[in-house]
Amino acid sequence: MARAAKTPPPPTNLPLDSTGQKLLDAVLADADDLESRLVFADWLVERGDPRGEFIQLQCALGRPLHGAKGTSWNKPIFQGDPAELQAREAKLLKTYAKAWLEPMRAFVRTWKWDNGFVSGVVADATKFISGRQTIFATTPLVDVALTALKPAQLKATSLEPTTARLRRLDVGFQKLDANALEAFGTPQWSRLRSLRLAGNRFGPAGAAVLARAVFPALEALELNDAQLDDACVEALVEAPFFPQLTSLELGWNEGITARSVELVLRRGRSLKRLRVRSTGLTEKDLQGLGGSSTTLEHLHVSPQVEAAAVKAFGSRVSVTS
Repeated sequence: MARAAKTPPPPTNLPLDSTGQKLLDAVLADADDLESRLVFADWLVERGDPRGEFIQLQCALGRPLHGAKGTSWNKPIFQGDPAELQAREAKLLKTYAKAWLEPMRAFVRTWKWDNGFVSGVVADATKFISGRQTIFATTPLVDVALTALKPAQLKATSLEPTTARLRRLDVGFQKLDANALEAFGTPQWSRLRSLRLAGNRFGPAGAAVLARAVFPALEALELNDAQLDDACVEALVEAPFFPQLTSLELGWNEGITARSVELVLRRGRSLKRLRVRSTGLTEKDLQGLGGSSTTLEHLHVSPQVEAAAVKAFGSRVSVTS
C-alpha cells in the first residue's frame, strides 16, 4: 500500500502589502519594542504565515537561540520553558529557518534568533557590507561581529545610517590602528552599548583617539591585549563616556600598573566589572585598592594575585582569576 503524501507546510515569507511593510518598518525602527513585534506577528498569523507564530513563541519564551542548531545559551525570563512551546518553536525553526534566513544567508556566517528575528550575526566584513541593505531591511539587527575587517571598511560603515541601530559591535583582533579608530568620532554610534576592541594593538595613539569617540550609550568596553599603559588609561578616564561604563576589560596589557587601576576604580562611577588579568598589578599593589570603588561587584585578576585581591576587597566583590 502506497504511503499517503505528506501535507506540505503552510507557505511563509509571503509578500507584504503596504500595511505589512508599515508594521515591519516599525519593528526595524525600534529593536527594543516588543509590542511592535507582536502586532506584526498578529498580522502574519491572520494571513496564515507561520512566521507570526514563531515571533509570538520567541517573545513568550524570552531567550535567544544561536546558530543553525538553535542552541539556547541564556536562561528564560521565567523558570523553565514550557515544553510544548519549546517543541513547537524547534519545529518551526526546522521547517522554515532556511526560508527566513534566505535574504541574508549569503552575507553572514552565523546568527542569533531573538524574539522572532535575527538580532545578531558573525560575518566576514566584506560580505556583510555588500549585503547590509538587505540585512537591515529584513531584521532589527543590533549585534554584529566582523572578521577580516579593513580599517577603511570601518570608516565607511561609520557613515551608514543603519549603523545607528547597533547596540553591540565586536571588531576584536582586526589590526585596527589609531587612524581606523577615528571612525568612532561620528554620531552614528549613538546607541552602541558594547564595544569589543580586544587584540587591536593600537597603543597610546589609539587610546587618545578612542577617548574622543562619540559613545553616549556605551556601557561595556573590552580593551584586552591592546598594548595599553598607564598613559593610555589616563587618557581613557577623561573620555565623556567613561563615567557611564559598567564593564571594562584591560587584561593582558602589561604596561598597566596599580596607578591606573586605582584611577579607573576611582573615576569609574558606574563600574561593576573590571578585568585586569595579566597586567602589571602585584600583590603589594592590591593592599591599597580595596576602598577605591563603591560600585565594583566583580574583579578578574591573575591567579598569582587572586588571594591578595580577595583580602583587599572582601566579600562585597567577587574575585576570579
